Amino acid sequence: DNSIARYSGTGGKTVQGSTVYVDDSGNLGVGTSSPGDYPDEKNNLVIREDANVGMSIISSGTGVASIAFGMDTSHTNKGWIDYNNNSKQMRLGTNGNNTAVTIDSEQRLGLGIDSPSDYVDEKNNFVLGATTGHTGMTIVSGNTAIGTIQFRGDTSVNNNEGWIDYSQNTQKMRFGTNGLNTALTLENDQKASFAGDVDITGGLSFDDGTAVTSIDTDISSVSGSDDTLAS
Repeated sequence: DNSIARYSGTGGKTVQGSTVYVDDSGNLGVGTSSPGDYPDEKNNLVIREDANVGMSIISSGTGVASIAFGMDTSHTNKGWIDYNNNSKQMRLGTNGNNTAVTIDSEQRLGLGIDSPSDYVDEKNNFVLGATTGHTGMTIVSGNTAIGTIQFRGDTSVNNNEGWIDYSQNTQKMRFGTNGLNTALTLENDQKASFAGDVDITGGLSFDDGTAVTSIDTDISSVSGSDDTLAS
């Protein structure tokens, strides 16, 4: 049935029979009569509950549910969040119709990429980039701290993990395997130190282009050239 919302009392702003409140500035409170107490940029709609609280936006089985953020009525330069019930994808967009982040039904994350599932299975959990121009990623740490990327098969700390780290303090990059074992260290003067054996399947040459044809067992000399390796 059609009905008219009535406010409680002569000066009250609470809709009768509900916890909905409208203040003098037009701010809407659900479960609170003081939406104006919240920061100006966050108080047009305030939902409060003493226990769990939430909001649902429901669309049809194949529809899209959206929230848009904009500065004008022409729908340009807007930001948005949407969920597609058909593809089971959630997207975050910026500057109009540009998709910035995509989370698909398998929890694959695309940053600047609409369809992370288009990439190879073992490499598509996180796909970063753009189809044109340069692409990169930066890991920032403190001036004396370490930035790290880890690879592991379980949640046990330091168990069979592989890793790459860079120390801002020593200016060294390390590559590790099998937990805390450092396999390769790249010094700040570009010297490389290997912790284990080095197998070379291709050719080896010096920076002057001289090819190495053989190396003796103590790695003290090189045949086929005038260069000498330190033992």
